[in-house]
Amino acid sequence: MLIILTVVFAIVGVILLFKKQYVLGITLLVGMLICQSSILLDANNHYGTSKYTTTQTEQIAPVTNIKGNKILINEKIKQGKTEYQAYATKKPGKSEIHTVLNKQKTVKINIDSNDSNKRIKNIKYRYNDTIQKLLFTGITNSGQLSSQEITYNLNSNWHIVTKSQLKRISKVLKEPKTQLTIKQDVENDVHNQIKKDPTLAKNPTNLKKLEDKALTKAVGNVIDSDK
Repeated sequence: MLIILTVVFAIVGVILLFKKQYVLGITLLVGMLICQSSILLDANNHYGTSKYTTTQTEQIAPVTNIKGNKILINEKIKQGKTEYQAYATKKPGKSEIHTVLNKQKTVKINIDSNDSNKRIKNIKYRYNDTIQKLLFTGITNSGQLSSQEITYNLNSNWHIVTKSQLKRISKVLKEPKTQLTIKQDVENDVHNQIKKDPTLAKNPTNLKKLEDKALTKAVGNVIDSDK
């Protein structure tokens, strides 16, 4: 409404001045200036609004999975003179890679989580009452985003690497020396667990789970050491 009033006051005020109705014309032009000041106040300081927070959680899948080790890609991207951080994951069941850039948003990584998801926190504006919403509509929109924070919650099976690191890790994992080290680590881990609980060796299902867990751990150690 203030935008419309500003235009109306300006047009009518000028017309009245041309018709030599100076008092009324100047009064309308002063009203136009007041409307413009209010518009600027709202545009710069979001006058008449308050902030509220919404959150949503999305499940994520790794870019690739290496023997139970889930990979999140993190790369530096330069746009002009500014450098940003890009974070890449997938959506469960989807093949497309979804990238988040820390441009006009804050991105955090929590590596001490029991689950794997992406939490999106949006802080938005809304008008305090109907009158202010009517007056300032078109300047600050109700629901307009003030800031956004994205948090990747990752459990211990996740690893954050660059594309070049992932390429190097894939090469290292194929080396005979690395494969031998992994095999020995798995055997030692399984042996130690069976030593603590001999009944594990008598149950093929539990033994397979134990071996898989040990393999994931051994490969994860290689990934972490080769970053």
